[in-house]
Amino acid sequence: MNYFILSALIGSALFFGANPNSHAITNPIETEVETNSDELSDRQLNRLMRSVSDNYENDTLSEPFVARAYYMEKARCEESWCMFTEGEGYLRSFGYDAPVEVQNAIFVPSVIYKSDRTEAWKENMDGYRNTFPKYDYFSDTQTGFPSLTSCFRFFELNGPLMQPRRHSFSVSSSEYQPEESSMLSIDFITDSSRGPSYEGRMLVDVESERVHHISLSKVPFHSVNFFRWLNAQSEISISYVNERAFVSEMSVMIDRRGVDYTISTRFSEPVLYTEEFTESEYFLIQAQMVNPWISEVGSLDHFESYFINDMTQIRSDLEFEKTLEQQFVDNSNQPWRYNLDSAGEVHLGHGGEPTFENARKVYKKLSSFME
Repeated sequence: MNYFILSALIGSALFFGANPNSHAITNPIETEVETNSDELSDRQLNRLMRSVSDNYENDTLSEPFVARAYYMEKARCEESWCMFTEGEGYLRSFGYDAPVEVQNAIFVPSVIYKSDRTEAWKENMDGYRNTFPKYDYFSDTQTGFPSLTSCFRFFELNGPLMQPRRHSFSVSSSEYQPEESSMLSIDFITDSSRGPSYEGRMLVDVESERVHHISLSKVPFHSVNFFRWLNAQSEISISYVNERAFVSEMSVMIDRRGVDYTISTRFSEPVLYTEEFTESEYFLIQAQMVNPWISEVGSLDHFESYFINDMTQIRSDLEFEKTLEQQFVDNSNQPWRYNLDSAGEVHLGHGGEPTFENARKVYKKLSSFME
């Protein structure tokens, strides 16, 4: 199997849509939540969470869709910023008819702002190692976006959203104030030793029995930078439009070897996608997601640096030889990363420039649909 497709399989999966039968109508479970009670019994809480799980599976999208997407990666090495990237494009979900079932959602970027990487970043990242015998190393690690989508998908399948019976739930009596708000913070932890282990808290509307936000203090994350599975932290926001649920924001944070790494994304309301994609187009944009072509620097039309509130310090730490804007220009009109041999020669990979050109044509197909 092609190495890049294999890498994507490790770090990518369906980001939205949990259940192939998501349109099925089920009878809501009686939660027995008394609004005038000062606390919830374990039995009431477990029933509530089973209802939340049922509603989530019924509400999520299983059909193919497209959504505008923004993403950002940044990292500090020993308190100094050592890398920064942000971009905008489209999230393309293939629903349940994708050629590779676990790779249903793909980010196709239109604009990427990529800074230079400091030596402190490179020294700490195992993802620069090249597994091709022909080459010695990569010019950069892979993009983190595939790992972000798979992190959520694994949580969706194995966490309390779909496996409430594998988890224990608790609520502080001081936090349950039904006369003041229908929103309730519920702590959860994985009971079973089988499968991934999660710990965190979710914000649930007791009246509608739907989840709105999830804070994970422990979540398995496949880091393409450190080139291994790590326990991370995560924040996930779930929005509802026309009674359909979708992830509107997500961030993952890792602290390892003195490196404080964050990857975040934000999505607009999804639009059902009706045009057909060929299998070859599917695999082309899979490769584009793992190693996107960085086009000529443009503007972020829809999201305008949504997650960045510390750009002054980022500039101070990264503008050691040239401005951040010049770094963006110098790192454009080329692939995200390329192979380097012992002589320092560049090899594009993915079939070279024609493959990237074909991937750009697929992007135009997506963007024309959204206009």
